Amino acid sequence: MSLSDTKLRGLSNKKQEKRFELTDRDGLSVRVSERGTLTFQYRYAFNGKKSRLSLGRYPGLTLSQAREKIPKLRQLIQDGINPKTHLAEQRKGSDAISFLDCVEEFRKYKYKDYKENTQHQNDNCFYSVMKSYHEHPVEKLTVRNWIEIFDTISEERSGYVAKRTLRMTKNMIRFCLSRAFINECAIMNVDTKVVGEDCETGERVPLIEEIAYVLDELGRSGCRPSTGNAIRFIFFTACRSSEARTLAFDDIDFEKGVWKLPKEKSKTKRVVTRPLSPAALKVINEQKLNYAHISKWVFPSMNIETCIASQALNKLFRNVRARVEDQKGVERFKLHDIRRSLSTILSDYKVQLHVTEKMLGHVLGGRIFRTYNKGEWIEEQREAYQLWEELIAESLRDIKVS
Repeated sequence: MSLSDTKLRGLSNKKQEKRFELTDRDGLSVRVSERGTLTFQYRYAFNGKKSRLSLGRYPGLTLSQAREKIPKLRQLIQDGINPKTHLAEQRKGSDAISFLDCVEEFRKYKYKDYKENTQHQNDNCFYSVMKSYHEHPVEKLTVRNWIEIFDTISEERSGYVAKRTLRMTKNMIRFCLSRAFINECAIMNVDTKVVGEDCETGERVPLIEEIAYVLDELGRSGCRPSTGNAIRFIFFTACRSSEARTLAFDDIDFEKGVWKLPKEKSKTKRVVTRPLSPAALKVINEQKLNYAHISKWVFPSMNIETCIASQALNKLFRNVRARVEDQKGVERFKLHDIRRSLSTILSDYKVQLHVTEKMLGHVLGGRIFRTYNKGEWIEEQREAYQLWEELIAESLRDIKVS
């Protein structure tokens, strides 16, 4: 059975019990390591001797690109040339280490230490934002060359993306230098202050009425129900969007109505325990009915095997928000701003700070406090979530009446 991008994406960076191999066609296969590293290989026979040739790693080398290499390799064999010897001689002619070479070294040895969301962010940086610079020789680029690269990213995307990409690239190059994979790189002399711009600290606190406007418009959007439910869940829980995206049915105690976010998915690397309000549980139960028998994810992507992508979530929210901006004159806000609203609005209703901080999954301040006070304040959180839900429901009712 031929390989597919969907299959490869589902295996990439996922730990396996043992190494195995999947075949494609015309001698092409992919080897999957215990760490989830995917390496394309070409199996062939030369002068009666079977051999394998590594072509590159996924997703740096895509499935279509790997397939494109096969006819050229088969032609070499027909011409009496061993592909492995031919490629080795080519590499001798050029000892320059490319940007992509560094990325693959970084992915091979460092990704195992990262959470899935961090891996996704790095892949987006290296394989999307920096795609045009994969073949650049990192040891030969000057400081000025690097600045010009990030100035281009700033113009084509945004100053924030440029600065974030610089920081992530420097982290990757620093790792390669520490392993002596490369000897030098001028990017380490590029000051992050001269590239792009920082993301402004958020100050927007959406009002309950504004939140209700978005939820009301979401119900009329005709969107994919699962994507709409993911946004509703974020509004009702004020969780981080990454926490909602990677929510699995196993993370929910349905009997107690409690969500336990594993430390592997937590920004603070601590278990976060949240009770779920009736509205949030209603969303979860609807998703359970539709997807629990075919996916481990509460909010799966279209292919079911992976969780919903941040792009899909953000695209729907932007579209709905834009219509609310046009129709109601509501000032623009982000999904993440809902967290600020919950903390600010509930404090006006005398909900204690330590309770809202737990609801947001924050680590409570003070070393002694963190060390000795392990309380989760579940019932206090539950009451606060109930109040939050009632405030939203009341505002929704007012909208429908008007």
